[in-house]
Amino acid sequence: MVKADESKMANADDGPMGKNKRENLRKVREQLQDMDSRQVLQRMSTISNKKNIPLVFTGQDEERILGILDDFERSNSLVAALQKRGDRAYDIFRQALEEVHPHLKNILPGGENEVADFKEKEKEGRKKASRTEERHEIREIEKTPPTELDGYWSQFVLAARIKTGKDYEPSSLRGILASVERHLSRYSYGKTIFKDSDFKKTRDALEPKQKELKRHGLGNRPKATTALTDDEIEILFDKKLLGLS
Repeated sequence: MVKADESKMANADDGPMGKNKRENLRKVREQLQDMDSRQVLQRMSTISNKKNIPLVFTGQDEERILGILDDFERSNSLVAALQKRGDRAYDIFRQALEEVHPHLKNILPGGENEVADFKEKEKEGRKKASRTEERHEIREIEKTPPTELDGYWSQFVLAARIKTGKDYEPSSLRGILASVERHLSRYSYGKTIFKDSDFKKTRDALEPKQKELKRHGLGNRPKATTALTDDEIEILFDKKLLGLS
């Protein structure tokens, strides 16, 4: 039986949530004081055998599990250690803990599947935040040097596809560039895509690309584009052809 080390409470976080954190930890330790760690380990072995999931615990694994009561605040190291094993060790540990001590149900962080789901949602959240930031940046292309924009748009002309993966109509590509030019002119950019030498790469890419598309039968049903749409912005970022960072 392992007893909680109350002296460690004095070192708890003293930040804005410090008081609540210390109180929560104290309650957790009070609940865990009677936990039989070795019984939990034995139960883990039983569960792994029943599920035909072989678990081999090293001395370090056992030490971390038994030490969870000594410093519950650092139990993330236990969670990380077990999750990294890739053999569902943490899921089994959590199940064993709850079977031996039902009153401790949900006291530990979620199992591997829950953690994986959380990480995926967190990743998607960061991706959306990044995309939102990048979309904000496209509104500031007027602050980007012409030579840099020329590189971006020339690549776009060569590689752009609509969201379904099909080619743009020849007039659509030109329409997108016309949209950009109108946007730039509103901010007195001083350079035009279709006239100035600063955008030579873009023009040099556009003409042969349009001819190629027409050879493939495109251009009979022109879809003139008068403004950049969300789909077009998506293409720029998905293909990493536009990024102002």
